Amino acid sequence: MDELALGDEELENLEAEFKNLNSADETIASAQAALDCCAGEGGGNAADLLTKATGILAALQGKEARLSNAATLIESASIQLDEAIDDLRYFVDSFEADPQRLDEVNQRLSDIYALARKHRVKPEVLPVLTADMRAQLERIENSDEELARLTAADSTLRAEFSKAAKKVSEQRKAGADKLALQVNEQLKNLGMPHARLEVALTATASDKPSVTGSETVEFLVSTNPGQSAKPLIKIASGGELSRISLAIQVITAQTSRTPSLVFDEVDVGIGGGVAKIVGELLRRLGESSQVLCVTHQAQVAGQGHSHYFVSKSVQAKGNATLTRIEKLDEDSRLKEVARMLGGDDCSAESLAHAKQMMAVPVSKSKVKQRAPKKAQKQD
Repeated sequence: MDELALGDEELENLEAEFKNLNSADETIASAQAALDCCAGEGGGNAADLLTKATGILAALQGKEARLSNAATLIESASIQLDEAIDDLRYFVDSFEADPQRLDEVNQRLSDIYALARKHRVKPEVLPVLTADMRAQLERIENSDEELARLTAADSTLRAEFSKAAKKVSEQRKAGADKLALQVNEQLKNLGMPHARLEVALTATASDKPSVTGSETVEFLVSTNPGQSAKPLIKIASGGELSRISLAIQVITAQTSRTPSLVFDEVDVGIGGGVAKIVGELLRRLGESSQVLCVTHQAQVAGQGHSHYFVSKSVQAKGNATLTRIEKLDEDSRLKEVARMLGGDDCSAESLAHAKQMMAVPVSKSKVKQRAPKKAQKQD
């Protein structure tokens, strides 16, 4: 790298020079062709034609004043053409191809590109790479001092990490018991009276510092009496997992600030009273986060801030299934909750019951008793 001694802008200059040297024959040929057009032998060149035109107009001088401006311009063009011819002749006569310099530039470029390929970098990066390698070499040559500095820094950082990790561990231990106690109380209200959540803190086997601290955190759960607690993800069903997740989210809502939450099958296997509690908890979460819930329970749906109706239909052409989703207005929300309560028959009783169940009040305008289209899924 030092032998190459590549300058910051040398590569760009070399490539431009190589292009000029390599096209020397083409350059001189083009210049000679331009000179021939202007003042070539045999007549018919630009200089001869301008001289002829000047003479023709000079013969009319005094006879036609309107041609005086044209005559002046042609005379001026003739003078400028003579200057251009002089420049072209000088260039052609003084131009010398330099094959030796072309070879030197070509070899220099070959050396640069070969070294770039060796280090797998772009040629223009070689100066920066040279500086980096020189700095690395300097650190290696002063390895004893560098090792001592790094060792001291490592000790300081490990001490800071241990102090921070210890503080986090203490807070986790205090928070784990509190969280488990509150979640277990909440699970009783969600139709899981025998469920028990435990928060397991396991010290990491490695002493390598980690962004997660000195231990791993795992949620363990037992859903039946006498059953040992096992990892939540392995034993909980879809509905149980949703309800446990709901309980955790409700307890931690003020600290976690999760922007969006999705709950599916949260109401599976629960009755009306528990379903109402689930709906109220979901609504509470919806005050601080966006909550999306797919439900078939009127008690849950009635607590929503807004509702979307999902339906499926089979198209006559192509026998394809079309899924449609539409946002329900105020009247449609009431009718749909009533349908979930009483089936397809949207009676006055079911409408009245649905109106009482809706967390968001429905206006006093009369709602027509008309059943909506059948749906296979309610959101």
